Parts: sequence; C-alpha cells; structure tokens
Amino acid sequence: MRTFLVTCLSLALLAIRPAQAHEPLWGETPTVFGFGVIHPEVRFSYRDAGSTRSGGIRQRMWESDTMLQYAPSTALNLMLEVPWMQSIREQRLPGRKRRSVINGLGDMELLAKRRFSTRQAEGLNVQQSLIYGLKLPTGESKHRDVSGRRADPHDQPGTGNLGLVLGYAWDRERIEDTIWASFMYHRDLGGGFRMGDMLEADTAYGRWLLRPNEASELGFNLALGLHGEFHAADPLGGGRDAGNAHSLLGVQVTPILTRGNHQLRLGVFIPFMRSGPADHADFPYEVRFAFETFF
Repeated sequence: MRTFLVTCLSLALLAIRPAQAHEPLWGETPTVFGFGVIHPEVRFSYRDAGSTRSGGIRQRMWESDTMLQYAPSTALNLMLEVPWMQSIREQRLPGRKRRSVINGLGDMELLAKRRFSTRQAEGLNVQQSLIYGLKLPTGESKHRDVSGRRADPHDQPGTGNLGLVLGYAWDRERIEDTIWASFMYHRDLGGGFRMGDMLEADTAYGRWLLRPNEASELGFNLALGLHGEFHAADPLGGGRDAGNAHSLLGVQVTPILTRGNHQLRLGVFIPFMRSGPADHADFPYEVRFAFETFF
C-alpha cells in the first residue's frame, strides 16, 4: 500500500500542461476526442476484502488497466484495455494456514465509443454515447484457490471465454460544473465455466474549484457520486454455480488535477450497502489512481 501511494505522488509531479476531458474514476464519460487524438491512460486500484476469522477468506486485490484510445472521427473513439491483476487469498483453519497468489494478464477488451447525441448552448454541452465491444480470452483461467480446487471465474485473471460489453454514458457540462451518468454491462458467452453477468451503474457531480483559463494553469475539479456493482453468480457447468453473487452500493470521491493535456486522479470508494461473500463485498474502501495524457 505504501508503494502504491508513493507511485501516485511521484506521477503527480508529471502533470505539466488543462486536460481535454475530465471524469470520475468510477463510471464512464460520453466524451469523444477530436480527430486523430491518441489518448493513453494507466489506472490502478486496491481493495482488502474479507477476513480470516472463523475460517473465512481474506482477499487483497491489486488491479491495473493500461488503456489506449484513438479517434478516427469526431464521433467515434476506438479503445484497447489491457488488464492485470494480483490477488492474495488467505484462510486460517485449526492448525494450518492456507494461502494462494493469483496474478497475471487479464482478458483484454476491444471497445468503441460512439457519440450519438450532442446539444450545445452558451456555456452548456450535453452529450450521449454508446459503448460496445468484445472481451477477448487472453487471461489465464486455471489458477487454484486456497482450497486447492480451481478458483472461481471472478477470482481468475481471465475466464477463457469471449465476452460482450455494452454501455451508455451521458453528461451535462457547464463552465463551472459537470453531471455524469453511465452504466456498463458485461456478459461472458458460452456455457460451462464462465464469469457471471455484471452491471455497473454510476452518477456523479463534479465542480471546478480551480478552473484553468489558459494552457499553463493548473485545474482542480472535485467529483462526488454514487457507484453500484451487481454481479451474478459464476456458472461452473453442469447446472452448478459458485454461489458468489454479490452487490455493492456506495459513495465515491475523485479529486481531479489537470494541466494542459495531462490529468491525474486519485479517488476512494466507500460502500454503505453490500451483499454476498465477504471476500468480494466486505471491504471498508477501495482506492483508485489514474494518470492520462493526450497527443
């Protein structure tokens, strides 16, 4: 955790020019960049869920996404997302301790974001976009859990299945503030061993506390919103499932620093409603960090 925070602070020093877009760390934006823009981004997250008390499982999860977007037109962005994860799962039973480390490249996603509606007035911009694409079976799906059996799809870097991604994003941006809303739906294709369906829903409000008036100035936007996750149980084949359905609802806060074409975000998500297995749903907070730029 200390290394994670040091990395965040070090990358903050790289922000040297107002960003062309801003958004919270939870949820999607409908913004589509101008023709020919290349947009790389790196994103990290950490959560510590569950407990080894009474034979339970504790899971510490580090995840990262390396993303690259390209705008072949003013209404379309093409996106590549390359995930990586490391999960340390622990369980204490009478007389012994079990531990498994699961890590590796995850299932890559090839996505498109198409803006289908935009309305502009003086000091106002309202946009809507659709997000759609494929999840590719690039991640390993045969890691073993603390029990020695094959870990559930939710606990693997990959699932071994092709998947579909569908989403919608809306925002209303004024000079001084922005409102965002979005949802994302993920579904693995095929039968047998696969990830259960997942839906993420987000809404947020962000206000410029320090708005840049020219390229050399620093900008600071503070975003606050609700984030929800709803995960169906993972099918395991033969009519069985993993019994790991879970859901989360909570508050997220994302401070956003911008300068020129660079943007830095460091946010926290605090769930206040949860259900499902403790190693997925019972954590006090999740931390995320992202750095991005535009060419």
